[in-house]
Amino acid sequence: MSEPVTLRFATAEDVGLILRLVRELALFERAPNEVVATEAELRRYGFESEPPEYEALLAFIGDEPAGMALFHKRFSTWVGRPCLYLEDLYVTERARGRGVGRRLLTRLAKIAVERGWGRIDFQVLDWNPARDFMPIWGCPTSPNGCAMARRATHCSASPDWTSPAEAAHTVVARRQHRRLPTFLASIGGFSANSTCLSSSSAL
Repeated sequence: MSEPVTLRFATAEDVGLILRLVRELALFERAPNEVVATEAELRRYGFESEPPEYEALLAFIGDEPAGMALFHKRFSTWVGRPCLYLEDLYVTERARGRGVGRRLLTRLAKIAVERGWGRIDFQVLDWNPARDFMPIWGCPTSPNGCAMARRATHCSASPDWTSPAEAAHTVVARRQHRRLPTFLASIGGFSANSTCLSSSSAL
């Protein structure tokens, strides 16, 4: 796969692909039988509800699906603003090592800034190689074994984001400075549905 990575928002026609990637992620997270969602449910809650209960970014290399970031809005009483919760991040096996995960996370950071959302939250299983990536972006690790990103600005190690372009520049610059070869080569993804519990059922 030599083509560049492209991203776009999912549409109702993509529910089959979304479900396929969710199932692949569940297999990666050693819980293949835990996914009970259907295409009809994904269509109803993502594309027929107003506002939608979730959104999804799809990554492609050429015409081949390469990954997905599924997210939704939540509210933080501490920040006092809506925040972005990253439910699922997944990169297909063939696409790993191509920077797909970085592109998805960079776009999510831009979305958070564009919409005025104050934070990006997610968790990673304690055995997932993606955990090696979290300290590089300044994301803390909780005592119960989950890596969590609490603030969009904190997670990108930039408290001075003022625009989507600045957010993207910070993410890329930090990657170039600290390097992420192990993460980009091995990450499959992570999901909130199979992480350990913390103080919030959604986290």
